[in-house]
Amino acid sequence: MPLPLTHLHLHTPDVRRSVAFYEEHLGLTVKADWGTIVFLDDGRGFDLAIMQDENPGAMPKWFHFGCRLENASAVKDAYDRMKAAGVTIARDYEAFEEGYVTFCIDDPDGYGIEIYYDPTLAGDS
Repeated sequence: MPLPLTHLHLHTPDVRRSVAFYEEHLGLTVKADWGTIVFLDDGRGFDLAIMQDENPGAMPKWFHFGCRLENASAVKDAYDRMKAAGVTIARDYEAFEEGYVTFCIDDPDGYGIEIYYDPTLAGDS
């Protein structure tokens, strides 16, 4: 049986700014707050840890993590909402013939986040 992936740990020089970003734009909620580290929850068993670090170091340009949404229109809605809110769009919305739709944003520290729907993965979660 595979082990579920349930945790991502990011470092930032400004914990409060990052927490506010993930609450507002990804809908996560604070689960535990110990000042220099905050755990946010997605309500489905995934925790995002945001930790204070004055010099977190740069991630490789290719590094990103993703949010797979339930359908293509949810991705387009998220794109429109985030663009209107001034979120940094790192790669514009794209729709492909196969039904795959995607766009990428950057969080306040430059961590890449892909928002996507892939019909080949639909119904597996």
